[in-house]
Amino acid sequence: MATPEDELLAFFDNVRNVGYHGTETEFEALLDNNVALFRLDQNSQKAGRDRVVRGKHKVAQSITVELRQDNPVFAPRAKPQQGVWVIGNAGQVSGVADWKDTDGDNKDGPILYSFMFSKSSGGWLVVCMWGSHA
Repeated sequence: MATPEDELLAFFDNVRNVGYHGTETEFEALLDNNVALFRLDQNSQKAGRDRVVRGKHKVAQSITVELRQDNPVFAPRAKPQQGVWVIGNAGQVSGVADWKDTDGDNKDGPILYSFMFSKSSGGWLVVCMWGSHA
């Protein structure tokens, strides 16, 4: 039987997959209405992008349109077994990933990341996506 942590990790993997390959509508369905995305872009202000993107539609558009145009590679180094917790209807997946920037706005290398989730009757939803260069 799957643990709550296993279920959250499966959802996290699905979020990553839909972010890279799904539609904007499919990605939006995985997000809480008040979701926040904290961009890695060091030059986001220069590019006319906000450092923090808030709201389901704006975050989905940022991931499925803007991020895909930049085409970065986000590769968690391992299943973050020690960086997964579930307490009631709240969960978090954190770890270290390798980041490969293809548009030159960011440096390549390891990043720290943390995704926060809430669980409702419909399942897990992303509340926050954060990352920072290590």
